[in-house]
Amino acid sequence: MMDCCNCRNSFYTCQLGHASIPLVSTQTDRRTELLDASLRLIGTGGLRSLTHRAVEEEAGAPHGSTTYWFKSRDQLVEATVEHLAVVDAARTDGIGHAVTMALARPGDAPLDLAPMADAIVEWIESDRVNQLARYELTLASARDPRIAQLLDAATQRFRRMVEPIAVAAGSDDPSRDARVLIALLDGLIFDHLTREPRDREVFRAGLLRILPAGG
Repeated sequence: MMDCCNCRNSFYTCQLGHASIPLVSTQTDRRTELLDASLRLIGTGGLRSLTHRAVEEEAGAPHGSTTYWFKSRDQLVEATVEHLAVVDAARTDGIGHAVTMALARPGDAPLDLAPMADAIVEWIESDRVNQLARYELTLASARDPRIAQLLDAATQRFRRMVEPIAVAAGSDDPSRDARVLIALLDGLIFDHLTREPRDREVFRAGLLRILPAGG
């Protein structure tokens, strides 16, 4: 949208008396584009492929854009991990809803986690590159305490999502059993992402076998 008085604020009232006109800042969008590109690079080429120049090329951004936001490679990696957590939080809303609906079952109805399994399958199938980036970063976290700390913060959200399922299944230690369940899920997801041929139905069946009362 063109502005008529060259104001660079997010909102302004024109000197000619026009109504306030929103101006869309591209700065936050550019940062997000760079971090999305960073995730794609890690997911397709591993952490060794991540450089400031490579991110700019992947994002189609001008030279110097990555350095403007992230002065060092460590800052870029840490921001990418934080961005992955944000992306995952948005894309796992369906899983959270499925958990809520399963626990809202009437009376003595059995715990039906098939919708949760379906939501997990959809999440992984539609987001393969980011999932590969997550595993690449998880491996790196074994050698980098800062990455480990950031990833753990993201994992806590999913763990809290799973704990009510453990309670409903009769767990005497929901925190422990949620961690076990997530570890099993991670193994199954890793196998699905890295083994050929990938079979959606086999993946779903595996989820239903490891989810409590899911079969």
